[in-house]
Amino acid sequence: MDERALAACRDEISRDLNLLSDSLPPRFAKVMLRLCKDVDGLFSSSYPLVITHDDLCEMNVLVDPSTGHITGIIDWVDAKFRPFGLALWGVENVLGHMDSEGWHYCSNHEQLRKLFWKTFESEVGTEDVTTELKEKMELARLMGIALRYGFVWDIATGKKRPALSSDSSFKYLDAFMETDDGCAYANKGH
Repeated sequence: MDERALAACRDEISRDLNLLSDSLPPRFAKVMLRLCKDVDGLFSSSYPLVITHDDLCEMNVLVDPSTGHITGIIDWVDAKFRPFGLALWGVENVLGHMDSEGWHYCSNHEQLRKLFWKTFESEVGTEDVTTELKEKMELARLMGIALRYGFVWDIATGKKRPALSSDSSFKYLDAFMETDDGCAYANKGH
């Protein structure tokens, strides 16, 4: 990725996070301040940029029902190069479900999360997964959650806008993000 494209990517993410910081309720202020402050850390030469699926939800992951193995990923239309981890919101998304009462984790979500990270470290090489890398991945995961659930598509304007507390995606922010009133974001487990 050339320097101009990299700067444009960083500026877009920074702009969106700042807009969310200004728009979300005060209980999100602490985590949003951290995310806005630390954007540049994900654009260092030591942190990987990867092709990132913009909608890696359970509807876009094809699974063989007899084996449970992933057989394909669909809907790549909005894929872009982004810092690794912005799509890790998808991991949380498959560890439970949302209903009118709020977010509910599967009974074995902690074991599944640990298995995900164990497999990740095995595939990458545990010697390459440093404490600094884990911290950056957690930062990217939180940014991804904010960017995924902090915006909704406004049909009237044909543009995205910050989510309101009445928007269904807002419940995911409450479920997964750290807030000043005690709601803890999901245990990262790695």
